[in-house]
Amino acid sequence: MITKALGPCQCDKSERSCPAVSAPDPRTEALTRLFCPDCQGMLVPSMDRPGDLRAPVNCLDCGAQYGAERGAIELHGRDGRPTSRIREYPHQGKTLPFWEFYEQTLRLGAYRDTDLEDEVFALLGWLDHDPGDPILLVGAGRGELLATVAEACPDSTIVALDDSVDELRIARKRLTRQGSENCAYIACDLDRPPLRPGSFKVVLHFGVLHGLQNPLDHLRRFAPVVPPGGRVAGVALARSNLPRIAEAQQMMSAGTGLKWVPMQAFGTALMKVGWRSFRHEQPSNWMARFVAIRGGL
Repeated sequence: MITKALGPCQCDKSERSCPAVSAPDPRTEALTRLFCPDCQGMLVPSMDRPGDLRAPVNCLDCGAQYGAERGAIELHGRDGRPTSRIREYPHQGKTLPFWEFYEQTLRLGAYRDTDLEDEVFALLGWLDHDPGDPILLVGAGRGELLATVAEACPDSTIVALDDSVDELRIARKRLTRQGSENCAYIACDLDRPPLRPGSFKVVLHFGVLHGLQNPLDHLRRFAPVVPPGGRVAGVALARSNLPRIAEAQQMMSAGTGLKWVPMQAFGTALMKVGWRSFRHEQPSNWMARFVAIRGGL
């Protein structure tokens, strides 16, 4: 694991056990798995400000520089920031953030005793994650579930992506308060994240799929990021098979632009674009959890 130098040790521990010497540096490790969104070149931390999470990140190939104020790296290319996805969901006359909306829909279904932490551990179980392997989290938001993942996988570097740098800063504050230091925070286009091929064997995909223009095309492009046998697991808004709820979903789509992924048809189509297996469950009539396994050798 890549480590960060924190200066000379001032404690009475040996060098091997001293946290100042062996503290993991998730940001530096994350950069080895990312590329410059302008030229796909190599990204490195600022050489004149080592260990400073607010220092910019530089591309060695084209010279582009990316800001990192308050600890979240902004990897937006020359085309600028992507259009923000829907973040507020209508529920009983008010709007809720995605995870509150998800929690409310769980109470309407057969999984009403399931909470959001249960959802995280269900997804981690599907991923079959090896301790210490890095985890990519797409859709970190304000860190609602990132905090649970970071605690559950303390030996792994977690690369948390979101298209809102403001929400990532909130997430970082949340994780800092709980004492989790194994996360790197990256603001980028979630539909086309600047990720190197084969860089993550396990990916958590939280509340993003239904907000993309073309979810199937997104996972087709995403397939090279995951090596053969790797897995993507997540949750998304799902089209209901119950006519009454499907009609309500259609009305919500007309008023808000929300999309509802037809999971069965989606999984069948996924088999044709680089994935060999797809499974989903719908803990409510509004949502689904899913896992896809990458095809190949």
